[in-house]
Formats: sequence, structure tokens, C-alpha cells
Amino acid sequence: MMLSYKKNIIAGILAGSLLFIGGASMAHGQSDTAKKALESVKESVDTLIGAKDENNPNDAVFRVEAFKKVLDFSITEIKDLKVKLLASLDNEASSTISWKDNVIDRIDSALAYYVNEQDAVKKNPDMTLDEIKKTADTFKTWREDTYLPLSDEITDFLFIKQQGGAINTTEARFKKVSEDVTKLQKAFGAKKVQFLSDLLQNAASSTGAAKDLNTQAQTLFGKRYISPLFATGTIATSTKDETDVSTSTKTTSSDNKNTLLSATSSASTSTISLPPPASIKDLVRESLTKVKDTYKVFIDMSNLVRKLLG
Repeated sequence: MMLSYKKNIIAGILAGSLLFIGGASMAHGQSDTAKKALESVKESVDTLIGAKDENNPNDAVFRVEAFKKVLDFSITEIKDLKVKLLASLDNEASSTISWKDNVIDRIDSALAYYVNEQDAVKKNPDMTLDEIKKTADTFKTWREDTYLPLSDEITDFLFIKQQGGAINTTEARFKKVSEDVTKLQKAFGAKKVQFLSDLLQNAASSTGAAKDLNTQAQTLFGKRYISPLFATGTIATSTKDETDVSTSTKTTSSDNKNTLLSATSSASTSTISLPPPASIKDLVRESLTKVKDTYKVFIDMSNLVRKLLG
């Protein structure tokens, strides 16, 4: 009877570990697929722009058809991104809802751009090779300046949300494992299973670190993407470089001059270059690593319990 009870404890720990490993693999697969999709569009557009006129009468026709496929794929891509965004929203703060509304408007504008490009190509099916290359070049510039920053912004949000879900699952599993350790302490005595308590503390530490890193990512996301929506006295200049967005306040020309002189002086007298600040994706990846560390501890614990029970 006691042996059966102990085996159930092991099964509970192992089930949680195996469940997480499968989920983590799936999340990475989705991320890789999205990355390949973006690269596919970029490569197709680059090919169109770099096409050489080989005096093939059908070459321009082939290029036009290829551009049509790029547009079809791009429309599917952005619609999928919109669906993922809407599906991820649940009990969000009012500030996040405002951000969501702003992003949805930008998605709809991007979708309208794609549709307009489709209509333009349909109305001019006999474009020359030079014309299709120029069209593709304009498309590439728009995509890099407008769509990719938007895609990165949404992806950052989805990464944070997905990692938050992974952390919640980890905390629930930690609670279950902690309960199992308590049962083992009662069955064998606290001293005999002290090693499990020590490992559980390691799991608590890595789980806490994972939560802290994801919170940092949330904070950075808020400063970078949400706060500017509510800033007053600021002028939006570009969405291309969203990696260094901050709320600004009015300064006098004298203040600006002094700041510039100070920055120039510092740059000329110092040879120490500071490392670039962590990105949102970096923070989420570090958080995921900490979650994996927690589950490695769980697996180690389950293996040790196996040995304990013989």
C-alpha cells in the first residue's frame, strides 16, 4: 500500500516535467515558423528587386506573378498576426487596451496597403521588368519602415504573454511538487529527504528569477510602446526605430546645448563602451531559461525519489 502511494508521488512529478517539455518545444516551433515566414517574404522581394533583364519576354510576367504571391502571403501573415493578438488579450489593463486599439488600427492600415498593392498589380498586369522591380523596391521600403516594427511590437507582446502562461504553469507545478515533498517528509522523515528540500529551494529561486525577468520585460514593453501613447508635449517622428522610445519633456535650447556638450565630452574621454541594454525578447528568453532550470530540478528530484524507493 505504501509502495503504491510512493509510486503515485513519482508519477505526479514526472507527468508535470514531461508536460512542460512538450509545451516548450511547441512554443519554440511556432516562433521558428514565424521567423521563417518573415525571411521568406524578404528573400522573395529581394529577388524581385535584384532581377536582371535577360531579354526573356516572359520574365516580367513571371516576376509579376511572384509579386502577387508575395502580397497574398503577406496578407495571410498579417491576418494571422491579428488573430493571435486578439486571442491573447484577456482581462487587460485599460492602458493595454488603448495600445491594442492603436495596434489594430495599424494592422488594418497595413492590410489596406497590401490590398491596394494587389489592386494596382491587377490593373497593370503588363508591367515591364523595370516597373515591377521599382514596385517591389517601394514595397520593401514600406515593409521595413512600417510593417516589421509593427510585427516586432506585437511579437514582443505575445512573447511576454506566452511566458507569463508558462510561469503560471510552473508555479502550479511547483506547488504540486512541494506537496509531494511534504508527503515524503512524513513518510521517511525530514532529515532523510533533506536533499529534496534543498533542490526545491533551487526550484523556487529559478522560478522567482523567471517571474522577475518577465516582469522586467513587461515594464520595458510599457515604457517602449504604451507610455508614448499617453505622453503629452511629444511628437512622434518614426516607428522605424522603436528600440529606444522614451517619454520626453520640454527643454530649453541652453539645456540641450549643455547636454550635448556633456555627452560629447564623456564620449571623447572614455574608452569604455557599455553593453547594449537587454531587449524584450532577450529578457523573455532568459526567463524561459530559468523556467527550464526549474523543470530540470523537478526531473532531478523525481530521479532521486526513484532511487530512494528502490
